[in-house]
Amino acid sequence: MSVTKTFFSEEKNQKTFVSSAVAKYGIWPASLALFFRRETAAAVAVTFATSVMPITMLAGLVYDFGWCMQAKSKLDLAADAAALAAVRTAAAGYAAGQSSELYLAEAQTAATQWWAAQAGNVPEIASSSATPTITQTGQTFTATIAYTAAVNEVMPAAFHGNTRGTATIANTATASIVVHAYGTVDFLLDNTSSMMLPATDADLALLQAGEKYWLTSQADQNYVNAGANGLVGWNSSTNGEYTTANLPLPSASNYCAFACHWSSIGQDYYTVARAVGAKLRFDEVQSATETAIQQMETLEQVNGQLKVGIFAFGGAGMTLPSYLTTVFAESLLDPLVNGVSQKNAGGTAAITALQSITPPISGDNPNTNIGMAISDTLAITGPGGNGNTSASPLKSLILVTDGLEDDSLYQVIPTTEGPINPDVCTAIKDAGYTLYVLYTPYNSEPVYLVNNIALQPYINGTNQPSVLSALQSCASSPSDVIQANSASDIQTGMTTLIDEAIGSTTRMTN
Repeated sequence: MSVTKTFFSEEKNQKTFVSSAVAKYGIWPASLALFFRRETAAAVAVTFATSVMPITMLAGLVYDFGWCMQAKSKLDLAADAAALAAVRTAAAGYAAGQSSELYLAEAQTAATQWWAAQAGNVPEIASSSATPTITQTGQTFTATIAYTAAVNEVMPAAFHGNTRGTATIANTATASIVVHAYGTVDFLLDNTSSMMLPATDADLALLQAGEKYWLTSQADQNYVNAGANGLVGWNSSTNGEYTTANLPLPSASNYCAFACHWSSIGQDYYTVARAVGAKLRFDEVQSATETAIQQMETLEQVNGQLKVGIFAFGGAGMTLPSYLTTVFAESLLDPLVNGVSQKNAGGTAAITALQSITPPISGDNPNTNIGMAISDTLAITGPGGNGNTSASPLKSLILVTDGLEDDSLYQVIPTTEGPINPDVCTAIKDAGYTLYVLYTPYNSEPVYLVNNIALQPYINGTNQPSVLSALQSCASSPSDVIQANSASDIQTGMTTLIDEAIGSTTRMTN
């Protein structure tokens, strides 16, 4: 009831108002709506006018905030550039043999000049200042740039109550560089039977063609000679030569793809490979490692900075007690003789030792034990360091292998042969080594695999873990593994890994 009474009461009041308006102003109902609209519009105008100022002030604050953040981003880049300029200048002075007072002072000047040049190009900067701090720890240089700046606000100060009309921003940027860090690169070369595969399909055809002309008599082991017209057979008893047309042919099953094997009468396929000029995969590895050592000599920045070591596993003996061979013990590329550095003399000695590695000529015995080879290498070489002194070098190990193990203790799958178990690589990485892998897989053709067809799914990735994924887990990072499917891949892959290894001895970080 009260609601109804109120309604009628309001209606009565409206009627009274309309009657009064008509009587007083001569406003008839058609004009009355316009009257009410004018009254309402006036009220809205007053409300809008009172809200314009707060909205404008808020917009000004938002715009100024974005403007300041843009200026801060540019000043941060200026500080980064100043810090990098400082450490580079200090490093260059250090390398040139300047006194620490001189190159640190020059670094301070470089930082100040870079800051001024970069910060001066930032719009609306009223003023700025930067304080560079350059420190040196061993061969590590660090620069810290702490800056403050006053940014002119875009909106008038009256909009947000700031009497100065500027905003203050501040930040710190840091850069560091390790200069001429001492480093050691060790090569661990797989010298087992599988590395005696021909390097290319053409080399394979050459090897197998040579095998067709073997003499079957044990007395004629010294028969193979590379004559001007191809292979000839030499009969030691008659001292007469046989032409290839007169030589008896062994069965097709004897056309082996591995130069390391022996024939049924004791003649080794390695001799045939050498006689016909078939290049083997390990030949390519030796050549690539020689190039890598020469590359180290080029990349070395100061005498006495780098060492090289060469180790091989497998080899002629094939027995585990002598499984790992120290081909060339870790030595400086530039050894001291009577106090005088002999530039690259160590590298030359390393290459000579590399070329003397004896291939494994034997039957196809299980002889690939990568886990033991890595463990034995660490036992000989010792851990890596921070690179600040010759006694604490940064260390890299470049492992060249097909990644297949013959020992179930060191492989993932419990079979006679299978992918390497990545766990065998943990200890040497924990000891401070960066571990790189040059992966030289078996060729996918069955003739290369001979009796190892069952391994093909692990090589091509059909079965897991694949050999490649196991090696990627073994390495310091997956990107530290390069797959070399051809002779040229071995060369380019080794070059890339050396660039990575030596590049780690002069690194820069923000």
